[in-house]
Amino acid sequence: MNRKSFIKGTALCGIALHAMLRNSLAATKATEKSMGVSLDKVQRVFEVGKPSRVVIIPTEEVMKKINSAKRVTVKCHGDNFGLGHDQPGMPKNSSGKEFPKDWKIRKEDKPYKSNKEIPFKIEDGKIIIEDLVFKREDGYAFVVKVYAPQRESFLFTVYAVDPSIRKLRPLKGDTHIHSTVSDGKNTPEEVGARSLETGCDFQSLSDHRKYDGSLKLQSAFDGLPISIKILNAEECHMSDVHVHSLFADRGVTPWIIANKDEFDEMCKKIYKELPEDLDEYSRKHVAITEAEFAVIQRFGGLAGFDHPYWRHRCDSSKNSIMKYLPFSILDTILKRKKYDYVEVANGCAQESTDLIVSTLSDLRAEGIDAPIVGNSDAHTVKGQGKVFSIMFSEKPEVSYLKDAILGHKTVVVDSASDLELKRPMLIGKRRFILYAYFLLGSYFPRHEALCAAEAKILKQIIKEGRKPELMEKLAKASKAVKEHRAAFFGMADDF
Repeated sequence: MNRKSFIKGTALCGIALHAMLRNSLAATKATEKSMGVSLDKVQRVFEVGKPSRVVIIPTEEVMKKINSAKRVTVKCHGDNFGLGHDQPGMPKNSSGKEFPKDWKIRKEDKPYKSNKEIPFKIEDGKIIIEDLVFKREDGYAFVVKVYAPQRESFLFTVYAVDPSIRKLRPLKGDTHIHSTVSDGKNTPEEVGARSLETGCDFQSLSDHRKYDGSLKLQSAFDGLPISIKILNAEECHMSDVHVHSLFADRGVTPWIIANKDEFDEMCKKIYKELPEDLDEYSRKHVAITEAEFAVIQRFGGLAGFDHPYWRHRCDSSKNSIMKYLPFSILDTILKRKKYDYVEVANGCAQESTDLIVSTLSDLRAEGIDAPIVGNSDAHTVKGQGKVFSIMFSEKPEVSYLKDAILGHKTVVVDSASDLELKRPMLIGKRRFILYAYFLLGSYFPRHEALCAAEAKILKQIIKEGRKPELMEKLAKASKAVKEHRAAFFGMADDF
């Protein structure tokens, strides 16, 4: 079974969108513009149940055709409503058998009948649809047909979200990156600029046993009008297990070294709680790992279980055998769930992601539902941007991001696979994956382009210093990022 089929079958990954609209909901900016609509500063996300004003801005060429057309129609199609059931003939299920004669789709269950036209008006070169009510959370496609004189169709896609998540923005982040403070190849400033260049709304350096990397980057970028938030992190490994300290207010490794006796007592206490049939080696490393989790949480951070199925060398030789940590350690840590989240993808070999996704699926069947995060674990700037998390959060602030992670409001995007996938692998709850498909095609391309333009100026400042003209340009570029986000989601951008 290949990777794509494997993850499709797990409980953590939803990959199915209706085939009819898959391409439209995941279309890139370039593709949608070629379909005759402008996407600059246009609202694309709306609230279910609330009367909405949808504005479609045709390109200048299309508008000319509309003005001279004999007839123009607008229809709306939802993605998950079994399109085609309004056509003549008995609807059929996936096996091809006809449904019972009394089987019907209730009118109230459908956003719009596929043969129903929507009232609209044209003002100032815009197609305006007033008081439109989306009935359920879903992606929608507006099909504009222009008869001028030959019929042409143009597409405009939007997404409607439930009021419970309306205020949440999709924030892109990478919280596991290394710099020259430990074993990375690039300076903290270079890593930070690259994070912005890849479209990150937040990031954190997590150098091995070093908390100072994230602090150095925060200090270097302090006072700069940038759209990215720099947060605290550190990768700890007092045992063979790698542990992530995310958002803690101080360094964990330095504290453990300075408070060895107290930490040892914590380990001994946990050691006694572990199953007696667990071997000595496993009990020791589980105890140390869980003690690290406890220290991180004591300092206000989230404790992450980094890349559980990564392979490490048995010794320092180049020809050393690569092996997993003992499954007795992994299974015990995962089932006891003293961590806050699990890193399910981080640029390791595809088997690492496959195994942890399948393991978490098994654990869910046992009633253990672990929050997930994905990061690049990059040691060079070239490795950044291939794996990241989309966190659905009101702001890129620690309290809000914690809520997103612990509340399972994250989608992991993994495009660092060994296999040549045509698109990234998405891991998370189906509700947010469906939303993420739309965002990856319709929101993030422009967002990333604007962030890249901002990062270009930031790199100049890093090289040349904070010249007034560069600072002004940076502030303007950062503002463009925020304006795009505010327009797309139809909400003021207050961070």
